[in-house]
Amino acid sequence: MVTPAERTAYAKKVNDWTKRAVNIDKEVASSTLGMVKDLRKDILGSLKSAEGFERKHLISILGEMDSKINAFEANMIDNISSHQDSAWALGSSQVDDALSAVEIGVAMPVLTDVKLLTMRQYKTFPKIRGMNRSAKRRLNKIIRRNVLTGKTVFETEKDIDRKIFRSKSKQGITYRSEKIARTETMRAQSISNDARLMQVKKEVPGMEHRWITARDGRVRSGPRGAVPSRGNHAAAHGQVRNVGEPFDVSGEKLRYPRDPKGSPWNVIECRCIDSPFMKEWE
Repeated sequence: MVTPAERTAYAKKVNDWTKRAVNIDKEVASSTLGMVKDLRKDILGSLKSAEGFERKHLISILGEMDSKINAFEANMIDNISSHQDSAWALGSSQVDDALSAVEIGVAMPVLTDVKLLTMRQYKTFPKIRGMNRSAKRRLNKIIRRNVLTGKTVFETEKDIDRKIFRSKSKQGITYRSEKIARTETMRAQSISNDARLMQVKKEVPGMEHRWITARDGRVRSGPRGAVPSRGNHAAAHGQVRNVGEPFDVSGEKLRYPRDPKGSPWNVIECRCIDSPFMKEWE
């Protein structure tokens, strides 16, 4: 029998998980955009200090630009990996904290990070590398064209800034890097929590999981039946399912927030969490 004090302790844990998830999301977004800002400053600064913006220096200029994007890629991988570690730890600790709050003693095995390493290798890192390859191609195209057509360094700076850094299209590095960083980081939390839930399911009969939004003004709340662009995660808030069974979110079956099987508009930059739950805890 769960006591009122234990229910209160569990409710506090849910609020804590939500806040921690939002903070991790904010931190990885802020650090990633800071890195993009530094890359922009570095690339535009290099053009200004180039030995000469003319055909005979073209190979040298392009090589320097490639080197700067390569360095950005390595730093971005390190940055996201670090935040994924925090998100992974949050996901696995949710289950343990919930059991502790309601004083259920279960000897749980160690949760290995094999799934996290697999996600990085086959999902996160390829997305980062693909984005940067695209940025290189677009940057090289702009510089080659402008050198060969006689445009000035100033005109080239404006073209690069507009098409590479300030673009709101899916091709802009600012736009893409933030979405990759936020989505891939918080996906680690979802996968970790799901794996831990599957472990505890064997030890705690009746274990369920519940969809929890960030409960703020940024939660996706598009009308049902509308053209899918943002999804309606507000409508999914509070849904309860047996562990391993998917939620119904904006017309799709999602095993957890940021499920890779979901449509991009339904998972990208999602800040929801998947919470361990049992009816008597509420």
